[in-house]
Amino acid sequence: MATFDPDEKPTVLVVDDTPEDLTLMSTLLEDTYRVKVASRGDKAIKIATSDNPPDLILLDIMMPEMDGYEVCRVLKSSETTRGIHLRHHDVEKNQVGRVVRRCDLDGLVAPA
Repeated sequence: MATFDPDEKPTVLVVDDTPEDLTLMSTLLEDTYRVKVASRGDKAIKIATSDNPPDLILLDIMMPEMDGYEVCRVLKSSETTRGIHLRHHDVEKNQVGRVVRRCDLDGLVAPA
C-alpha cells in the first residue's frame, strides 16, 4: 500500500468497462484525488502492482473477461496488494452479501 504524504493527493484507481462511467468518476474525484483509470480487470491489477499503487480502488463488479470478483480475489491474495482498500461501486442491493463474502471487502458503496 502506498505511504501517506499529507502534501500529496491520495490516489484513487477507478475500474469500469463503461467509458462514460470512467469519465464521470474521474471528473467527480479529480479535484481531491489523483485519479487513475482502468477499463479492464487485468489493467487494474497491473496498476495496483506497479511502483505507485493506488490508495483506494473503486471497482466495477460486472465487467467482461475478468469481472470485479476475480480482480478482488487476485488483489486480496497478493501480499503486495491486499492492503489496498477496495470499494465496489455498482452493486445491487441483492448482491451485497455475496460481494462481501467473495471479496472480503473493507466496505461497500451500494445503491439506496
